[in-house]
Amino acid sequence: MRVAVISDIHGNPKALEAVLADLDQQPEIDGLWCLGDHIGRGPDSLGAVIKLYRRFQQQSLAHRAAWLVGNHDLLIIGKLPDEMWHDDTGETISVGEHNALVIEKSLEERQTLYEHRPDLMAWLETLPPYAEPFPHVFMAHAAYHLLEDRTVDYHAAYMSYIRTGADVRWTIDGLIEQGHRPYLVLGGHTHHYALWQYQPGHSATLIEGIADKGLIQEVGPGHYQLEDLDHAPVFLNPGSVGFPRYPDDQARYVILTMQGTGLTVEFRTVRYNWKEIIYPTGYPKIYRQEIERTPLP
Repeated sequence: MRVAVISDIHGNPKALEAVLADLDQQPEIDGLWCLGDHIGRGPDSLGAVIKLYRRFQQQSLAHRAAWLVGNHDLLIIGKLPDEMWHDDTGETISVGEHNALVIEKSLEERQTLYEHRPDLMAWLETLPPYAEPFPHVFMAHAAYHLLEDRTVDYHAAYMSYIRTGADVRWTIDGLIEQGHRPYLVLGGHTHHYALWQYQPGHSATLIEGIADKGLIQEVGPGHYQLEDLDHAPVFLNPGSVGFPRYPDDQARYVILTMQGTGLTVEFRTVRYNWKEIIYPTGYPKIYRQEIERTPLP
């Protein structure tokens, strides 16, 4: 089975167009999987969701099951309460200006989608937060084992980021403790592309990508053949299509070929003129500063 995986499109249809054009040139792709965050941050969430929904409709039922909702999607459809972004005093948590903008922009996008395409809102509401689309393959926008644990609320699950080897051990060990046998775990949310391999009871190794908020970066050939996933499972983040956080500021996705306990990983970097997105559209300054930073601090 050969599939493409995208994540964190964030309302950027230009980046999405570039990725889909690149994907359409690749041979023998069986399906497209999505780890969520279709909307939010970007200049045109409606345009992005329209394109994503068209692609979703082209997938077989089996591959539609590998299409997820992210935390920004949940915020806009009203399943993630606005209060998540505030502390007990009503002030926005973390970086106040950023989170205030998240809420303001999300409310605007919610109204736009309801007014112009309520069918797309209904579609987003049907998407699951996590899935096991095929045996031993687990996927979630954030930490799968927290989202599956019904005693953990969305706030805790989506405030958890898988960035380091310790995080990879934590999420794969959590799946094993829940009775799963993971070969491949897929996650987004950080906007950092990364490929990790973990031998339970030992350390997780960063094969390629960015870890720990960009403090560690491993650059490799971008193409890997991994074996014995039943003994050394893999955690993979494909990176972000529409809101990257890595030095080249370009769209990323990944192509996976799975057979038995083996996996081939091909990272794809797609260049597009992101300056056309962030300058002429009145892109919020705080987002523009974040997407422009290169190299990473």
